[in-house]
Amino acid sequence: MPEVPVLLKDVILFGGGLCLLMAIQQLSGRNPDRLDVLGFFLLGANGIITANVGMALTRDQLEHPLFSLLFIPAIYAVGPLNLFYYHSLLHGRRAIPYKTWLHILPALLALASAAVFMSMGEAYREETLREVFESPGSSPYAMLILAGSVHVLSYLSYLMAVEHGLWDSREIRSEIRFLTVLNLAAIIAVILLTGGFFLEEGVPLAAGGVLLTLIHSAVFLAHHRYPHFFKALSREIKRKRYEKSVLGGVNTELLRARLMELMRDEELYKDMELNLKTVSDLLSITPHQLSQFLNEHLNQDFRNFVNAFRVEEAKRQLVEHPEKGILEICFDAGFNSKSTFNAVFKKHTGKTPREYRAQALT
Repeated sequence: MPEVPVLLKDVILFGGGLCLLMAIQQLSGRNPDRLDVLGFFLLGANGIITANVGMALTRDQLEHPLFSLLFIPAIYAVGPLNLFYYHSLLHGRRAIPYKTWLHILPALLALASAAVFMSMGEAYREETLREVFESPGSSPYAMLILAGSVHVLSYLSYLMAVEHGLWDSREIRSEIRFLTVLNLAAIIAVILLTGGFFLEEGVPLAAGGVLLTLIHSAVFLAHHRYPHFFKALSREIKRKRYEKSVLGGVNTELLRARLMELMRDEELYKDMELNLKTVSDLLSITPHQLSQFLNEHLNQDFRNFVNAFRVEEAKRQLVEHPEKGILEICFDAGFNSKSTFNAVFKKHTGKTPREYRAQALT
């Protein structure tokens, strides 16, 4: 491979290091959530890829075999991690479906293969890595890299389609265009890196690495320019999705206000026989529409939504009416059995009703 300026290698290694630092930053908060964890793995995978590109320019992979072997699992992980991140933006705390988790399987298989490879003798590892980087056209491991590049491009193309659907959104117009440019740059970087690697040309390989560094630097700077970008993106994606759903034509803000009025002002939750159809009839929508509204807008099903109001009512009565018995409060709040009341109350508060009252009144 023709030599490229050492400065380019340093720039690319800086990009990889920056990405790894941003990954660590994701878990530096007191209570990292699922988005933070996904961000850690996503940025970590990008950092590993970028650093390996820098090392490839001077064949430094042979000196760091473990880090080099993480390159292939990282390639296969980037696309699915982007998908998981998108899912979490869209659905909040709702669990990622098991079928979606299957997307990460190629990365896990690649990681297992890397672990097996590391158990081989040092001479075998060195010979194999040398073949990968000196004769990529004849190495089976290099073919995994080619397949991984196609894998990444398919996910990036999908994200481009998602972003295209948000292009005319006024609320996040600047942000979505910025994200689209980054995504397009990532696609170009993958093409340059793949071409440079298999053609054994240093210039496109270095160009792809520098482009990755620019992308990571832009993400770092944009975090301060658009601190609430992902929240706005999540809100806008949901809005677009609702426009195409069965809630199309329903004023969801008005629906939310009326639903809360029924619960808070009219205390509908106190009705032990309350069901989805009763509430949907009062809102002049179908049970299916109400169910979707609760799932998509409030991230909970009907039972948990109603029980949350009942628990709050029970908590209030336990403190304000110490003369009332637990069973009386149970029925007043809308529960139809003491066992259900105890189970739901403990799920929400971590305490039984009796424990909650004792602690509140001491």
